[in-house]
Amino acid sequence: MNVLRALLCVVAIWMASCNENPKADLGEEPVAKDIVAEVQSIQNANTDFQITVRPERESGKYKIGEEIGLIFTSNKDAYVNIIDIGASGKVHMIFPNAWHTSNKVEKGKTYRIPPKDAGFIFRVTPPPGTDFVKVIATLNKPDCVKEKYLEPKGQVYEIKEALLAIKDIQAELQKIDAKQWTEASTQITIEEGKQSQPSEQPLKPIEETRPPKPQGQLKSLESPDSGAKDIVAAAQKIRNDTKPVNVKLWIEADRTSFKTGEAVTFHFTADHDCYVTLIDIGTSGKVHQIFPNKWQESNKVEKGKTYAIPPAKSDFVFKVSGPGGTEYVKAIATLKPIQALGKAQMEPKGAFAEIKDAGLVLKDIAMELAEQDVRTWAEAEASFKIVAVEGPLPSVATAPARPSVVSLSTDKQTYKVGEPISFTFQTARDCYLTLIDIGSSGKVHIIFPNKFNRDNAMKAGIAHKIPSAEGGQALAYKIVSPPGTDTIKAICTFQPCKLLAGELSYDDQAFPTLGTKEEVIKQIRDALAKLEPAAHAETEVAIQVVP
Repeated sequence: MNVLRALLCVVAIWMASCNENPKADLGEEPVAKDIVAEVQSIQNANTDFQITVRPERESGKYKIGEEIGLIFTSNKDAYVNIIDIGASGKVHMIFPNAWHTSNKVEKGKTYRIPPKDAGFIFRVTPPPGTDFVKVIATLNKPDCVKEKYLEPKGQVYEIKEALLAIKDIQAELQKIDAKQWTEASTQITIEEGKQSQPSEQPLKPIEETRPPKPQGQLKSLESPDSGAKDIVAAAQKIRNDTKPVNVKLWIEADRTSFKTGEAVTFHFTADHDCYVTLIDIGTSGKVHQIFPNKWQESNKVEKGKTYAIPPAKSDFVFKVSGPGGTEYVKAIATLKPIQALGKAQMEPKGAFAEIKDAGLVLKDIAMELAEQDVRTWAEAEASFKIVAVEGPLPSVATAPARPSVVSLSTDKQTYKVGEPISFTFQTARDCYLTLIDIGSSGKVHIIFPNKFNRDNAMKAGIAHKIPSAEGGQALAYKIVSPPGTDTIKAICTFQPCKLLAGELSYDDQAFPTLGTKEEVIKQIRDALAKLEPAAHAETEVAIQVVP
């Protein structure tokens, strides 16, 4: 049974009850007890969704000036928001914050806020009293606190119009089934201390000497650095035993063991035109997307074709690094791009991209695929042993700079049949451009060069418009495919190259029909095979065609 994603909204109410606050008159700013009263009215006992929260110190007692932390855990994968309400009525969102911009947490793990590795700490400030902590947890909900209420204040955010913000949370909860949210609470006692000084905030962020450095995902107390074992387990849960779509993955020469520093090559093939993603989980726990990569920028592959990582004849080398152990590679093939990967935070690392919060990203992928027809995706895996050798370890992958960076975009993503389309193309090197439309019908049309512009030489570093501004929409390519998905493919070569068989005739068509997809792609591949890998580059975009 699929586990529903939870969005956990932890509302921490720090109320100094020993301090008497006059009741807010009509037209005055609400005081803390008014906001707390509003939050305390949120109650729900009709759910099995659980959340716990407590002060880090078992007694729950802190003196003014002492460092304070909250410990919390959820029984669902969740997103967390923590809000601090001072005795003066000032309200701050303390998580997420400038240090941890991602508020995702994993089910069953214990977290501290602020985490020990943060660039700031919380110290208790006056007045003394009792702080009340309220926890609200919901399933499948956006962030509790709407962005319009948030104003950056150092490492945290001040919430303006706090009563309205809380009322908005209540309004959203009323729209949700009672089984889809829960609540819990705890208390903190604040006592007099040596550093008793007036303050509007019972908790004050204290910046450390090092500058703020966003860390992304909050780490759990059990696992400060996510180990490879848990991540591999998450990857192995992505499984599909049906084989309408089939992808095969293997290591060159069927090797099962490598020494650190040795080069490794992966191969894969699919029996459908599809999108393939390869994820490498290293023995260190680092996770990289190794396909697509800087040399193979598109992950759309052709059925029956075998792909290599690194690609043949390239200067790109994938070297094994330590520590010793088992390295795991997961291949996922889908008939449409995986949305969870598009949303994932990735950091370029040489030819590859490191996936941040990989365990949660893999869970997102699993949930996304679980909602799809099993006939539309497939997976495969491979693993090998790493034997550590003495001496310095080489980097995971080495590669020269990408010979070119090619970009292609359209003026929008959805078009009606017969509607003109505009393109913007740019490359880092002078090249010769061929632009084709692979229609949903299987027929291919050439977009560029065309009847109106037969010179396909393109200068580097310039955003080329197709059609040109001078030509306008009268010279634009118009969608001729039936409703469905068209793929616009750009191929650029850095020397003159005849990609298409035969001579193009523009007598009857400004954008001639080239033939079927299979025929045209074979012609292009045969022509490119005669060039060195660094002598060409390509990219593509998908557009939707509607009636």
